[in-house]
Amino acid sequence: MSATFYENTGYGGAYLTLGPGQYDRYALLGRTHPSGFPNIELDNAISSVRVDPNTAVALYDAYGATGGRDTRVIIGPAEITDLGVLGADNEASTISVTAILPDDHTSPGAGVTLYSDYAQNGQSVDLRPGAYNALRLASAE
Repeated sequence: MSATFYENTGYGGAYLTLGPGQYDRYALLGRTHPSGFPNIELDNAISSVRVDPNTAVALYDAYGATGGRDTRVIIGPAEITDLGVLGADNEASTISVTAILPDDHTSPGAGVTLYSDYAQNGQSVDLRPGAYNALRLASAE
């Protein structure tokens, strides 16, 4: 359970993968990382992010997890190629990465049941949370 933060949009440039914890500007400044980019400086320089499943990320525009104007929370799995769409590009000075409990897809109400006829009659299928386009709905899944 981690998140990877990138310097450029489209997952480009220097990057830093962080596990659960709170990271202030000092953790985002001047870190050398196996990404091959020495002296990574991502304080106020994050433009895209990938968040693992069962992970929550909070991006704070202030030094510390309090104060500031804006906080953006991203629940994984998520891939955001341009944080500008959230108004959060090049603004993160503190990052919080938190592991969250996985969804229990076996409990009632954890998805949706579709029926081929009205009033819950006919053939039925239980769908877990997710994105379903026409191809996926027509598949054997």
